[in-house]
Amino acid sequence: MTVDIGNAGRKTAVSPEEEKTLRHQAFRRLTGAAVAAAGLVFGASAMAQDADFPQKPIILVATGSIGGGADVQARLVASAIDRAGVINEPVAVVNRGSGGSQEGYQFVRARAGDPHYLLTVTNQFLTYPMVGDAGYDWKEFTPIANLVFDPVVVVVHESSDLQNLDDLVALAEKKGGSMTVGGGQIGTQDHMGYLTLEDATGIEARYVAFGGGAETHRNILGRQVDVAVGNPSDFIQSADAGKLRFIGVLDDERNASPALKDVPTASEQGYDASFVVWRGWVAPPGISDEERQALIGLFEAVVDDEEFKENYVDRFGMRPTLLVGDNLTSFINEQHGIYEEKLRSSGVIE
Repeated sequence: MTVDIGNAGRKTAVSPEEEKTLRHQAFRRLTGAAVAAAGLVFGASAMAQDADFPQKPIILVATGSIGGGADVQARLVASAIDRAGVINEPVAVVNRGSGGSQEGYQFVRARAGDPHYLLTVTNQFLTYPMVGDAGYDWKEFTPIANLVFDPVVVVVHESSDLQNLDDLVALAEKKGGSMTVGGGQIGTQDHMGYLTLEDATGIEARYVAFGGGAETHRNILGRQVDVAVGNPSDFIQSADAGKLRFIGVLDDERNASPALKDVPTASEQGYDASFVVWRGWVAPPGISDEERQALIGLFEAVVDDEEFKENYVDRFGMRPTLLVGDNLTSFINEQHGIYEEKLRSSGVIE
């Protein structure tokens, strides 16, 4: 496997002043009926208005670039929390790490003991420390909740001749290893999905690593790579517009979402390639058990929100999979071993 490092994108630093502005923007959303709801609606969980928490706005830190999978989820989560009215403080989204998620991880890690910061995490939360010095250990964080499992898809430009995975294999053979496949950075879920596809199909290609889903989207849309891998939310807007085409889903089951229901899975096409992304949330190190339970309550409210289900779970073909607290910690620990073996067997790590 040959690896290129594509345009990683500039890191977008968010200053304290900019964060303050985002908080003020979130405050302005809580007007009119939303303010009334915040005083009247109460969750059935541990979030039932603890007088000590929250004491200030909740900051959802989305890793990667604006428009990527983490950013999309964070903004829909923020809206769902606002609608639920289970807290009397606003919720704001801060993007950290347009050139790589490690920046976001380190940003939240530095907020030890502050439960008002929450971080989006996926598979790469575990793999980054495996492939380099990420500056953190996942065990330092406090696992809160996983919301969904998200399939990896294979996508091409609408002008491409590729219609299915057999065509992809044929193109790889024709190009003799020079076919380009774009996705996230080495060790990300996109890269892991590509390795799974590579193992199942036997293709030899040049993997081009970009800074996030939005950047991968721009490059496949601009035909800078032959093929791209990622999550449906990375590409679905252009696919709906007829500019991109899905040619395979790396899952064992046909996806029910409108954009993917007619796209065959890899297994339907004769390739044993299944890799899903888990999308969850962690808090900084050192928060109390009571604060952890309160945060779990936030996400219990999110998964019950009908608009979140419609605009996120159903639209993007997610599988609702709520794992919280210690159950999530056990799941993450299990996945750590699986990913380590995958990267080692693929020669990415020794």
